[in-house]
Amino acid sequence: ALEAASYPADEAASPDAMRARREAAGALFWLALDAQGGQVVGLINGTLTSADSLTAESMHAHEPEGTTLCIHSVVTHQRFQRQGLARAVLRRYLDIVAESQPAIQRVLLISKEYLVPFYESCGFSSLGKSKVEHGQDTWYELGLELRRSSVACLNAFADPRTRFSGNPAAVVVLPFTTRTLAQPEPQWVVDEVGLDARCEEWMKNVAAQMNLSETAFLRDLGSAEGGVHRFELRWLAPTSEVNLCGHATLASAGALWAGGLTNLDPTGAYAKASTFEFETRSGLLRAYRRDGGNTELDFPLIPSTEGDQAVLDTVVSALNIDPAQVEKALKVGSDYLVHARSRAVVLGAAPNFSELAKVEARAVSLTALADEDDPFDFVTRLFGPSVGINEDPFTGSACCYLVSCAARSRRRVAGG
Repeated sequence: ALEAASYPADEAASPDAMRARREAAGALFWLALDAQGGQVVGLINGTLTSADSLTAESMHAHEPEGTTLCIHSVVTHQRFQRQGLARAVLRRYLDIVAESQPAIQRVLLISKEYLVPFYESCGFSSLGKSKVEHGQDTWYELGLELRRSSVACLNAFADPRTRFSGNPAAVVVLPFTTRTLAQPEPQWVVDEVGLDARCEEWMKNVAAQMNLSETAFLRDLGSAEGGVHRFELRWLAPTSEVNLCGHATLASAGALWAGGLTNLDPTGAYAKASTFEFETRSGLLRAYRRDGGNTELDFPLIPSTEGDQAVLDTVVSALNIDPAQVEKALKVGSDYLVHARSRAVVLGAAPNFSELAKVEARAVSLTALADEDDPFDFVTRLFGPSVGINEDPFTGSACCYLVSCAARSRRRVAGG
């Protein structure tokens, strides 16, 4: 009944066809039930094929040894439409298929034109007009590589004269456009698993596997006027999530603008943008493409506070530096800043990382003004053992509070 109510009469599968699909491929035939009343509120069903694209023939027969899943129907009861249920059920369906049917490599389906954006928001890519003639309307084929996810690694703040310099970060574009920060969708629970629970676990595993100071995860929120493309951006360290990361944001912009070089931009839409806007836990951040291939980041200013003196003393002690060589120590956001009297103190510090890891902070910055003959304003080192990074090569987010030092001249800033 749900199938018949969701399609025109010349497109809906007959009851006999639905029974045949369920008997032939029962593991791929799903009903979504209302947990309270047991009412059928959604339906997804598919069969397997060995064909590379969908035709009337490949959609008609189920090939048990096929490696491509052909989805025939994704429907929800009219009362639950436009509430995120279809996306929640489809994502859970794909999760289960990926886990329980390792032979299946890709997923194909056909859609009417007005539903193409919905399937693209679920990770599918448009493959153009379909060869299938079914009913009166034109159909479009969409595909999803079930076991492929591209990861780009870039060195941010690298010196072009020195190979393998800079601070590396991994960048991943998630295959879903649902929001989780600015405008959350209804958190449907499917099979007692939240909509984003498995994605969250996967992100943590990827960050741990990459084992870089940060891995950036982007959700495509679509394009806006004026050459702007918008994303949700989150940064995960190997053991935790951080609220702000400069070098991984710079790496994200570089990876997105790199186009086909990173496999993160299959349609070429990102490379055409002049500005990226990132919705983050620290607010809206922007990356601007400038002449000469340069990128300009617009980040917030993080003010400093006095902080608890006992904690500040602990920080200085864990840095293994002479307290007499400390000009001041401050609390800045989720970090601590220790301002030393000379660059020699900064460069010679040998922190006790086990003690530093006990401090409740994302990181500790040790900084000092540069010498008069230096071509930059100050030197800095950043330590973050509490998030799995003993020392970061360069930390862009620290500039959000170190910038007050740099504002005294127009020269460059040097990382430790």
